[in-house]
Amino acid sequence: MRSASLLLTPTGTAALFLAAAVLHTMLSSSRGPFAPVSAATTKSSKGATNNNNNDNDKPMRIAFCLTGQLARLELLSKIRNIFVPNAKKGHTVHLFMLLDNEDAVKQTYWRYDYSGTPYANYNTKKMEDFVAKKVAPYALGDKFLPRIRLEPRGQDVFEVVDGFVPVERKEINCKHTVCGRGENDQGAEEADARFQNNLSWMTGLRDCVKWMQVTLRTFCFCSCLLPSITTHVVLFPPRHGRQASERAHGQFYDLVVRLRDDTLVYGEWIFTYGEMKGALTSADIGSYRGINDHNLVLDRKWADTLFRGLVEDYYFNGSNRGVMWNNTESRIYQLTTAYSIPIKTATMCQFPLIPLRANENSTHWLMHLTYAGKMVDACQNGLEKARGCDCSGNDEWISMLGAGYSPFNWPKLAAS
Repeated sequence: MRSASLLLTPTGTAALFLAAAVLHTMLSSSRGPFAPVSAATTKSSKGATNNNNNDNDKPMRIAFCLTGQLARLELLSKIRNIFVPNAKKGHTVHLFMLLDNEDAVKQTYWRYDYSGTPYANYNTKKMEDFVAKKVAPYALGDKFLPRIRLEPRGQDVFEVVDGFVPVERKEINCKHTVCGRGENDQGAEEADARFQNNLSWMTGLRDCVKWMQVTLRTFCFCSCLLPSITTHVVLFPPRHGRQASERAHGQFYDLVVRLRDDTLVYGEWIFTYGEMKGALTSADIGSYRGINDHNLVLDRKWADTLFRGLVEDYYFNGSNRGVMWNNTESRIYQLTTAYSIPIKTATMCQFPLIPLRANENSTHWLMHLTYAGKMVDACQNGLEKARGCDCSGNDEWISMLGAGYSPFNWPKLAAS
């Protein structure tokens, strides 16, 4: 188990809390040595403005945190429609793939079938070779750099602070295609199971952002500064230090993206700084309180506060004790409100993404049919056109979303 799990308990020593405070100050994107280097000038705590009128043409450094479970991974559409076109546009694209590679898919009430996953039995080396082979024909050079860790997650059980579970029991009425269970099955996802599930994916994102930040140099600084509690504050073993990015390269990202394991990217997803700077951006369809937690694009200056804070604030910020969040969108909303992080929503043209729901059969993914239906309706009834995304004539999108499934090997990549 990674020693980071020791940070996820409210019962540590006073030294541990001191260490956490020091590290938070060191690693905060809005304070200290980890502040991003950019042309942006901050007007207020609510965001930043840029004096450059050509923000949409600005080459960016983008970190993608691809987290979740290996068994649920869809990868080809991400390579073809995210990593390749953004690297070709001139952005520097760094992929941090941190996936739980244990065989059994971790689910709560749902029972989706992932037995046909294309990446069964992959280890880190095999995945590195696979990604290298798929991107090689595009000659991306140093514009695309993948870092991959496939490993069991570091923590399976998360402690509830003060005995108060901040989510409620959720009643569920299922159809087979919705829950992966029997037709018209009824039941509930218990509060404790929902809490554990929330903390699991939020901790995966937190660990990925730490990996993006931390270097061997940072590890040694912490050891020298606090030698008596080194075993309590190790963020990652030194072997991961040489892989880390920001401090080692002396450059910082413009955007940090939470990319969900089972996201299918059905059109090119091109990033422009002018549209996404200074805020948290997510898809409008499927959002709650202005947030869709599946895939999130965040200005780098907020990455520590939000992507790490989802977990760290729960355990170390006493003002959050006894506060109900009930679902992850509300948890994200709590932090964006508390830290005045602006929220933006995006159209299907800006976020051409849909979550998958396991295997349709041995060769095809099953889409999240509720999302697929809403997307087709939004294209055909003019809702997306009114928001600047005229997808009514995009027969390819409407056909794929209407069918509700996609082949494992779609889209075809160059020379693959």
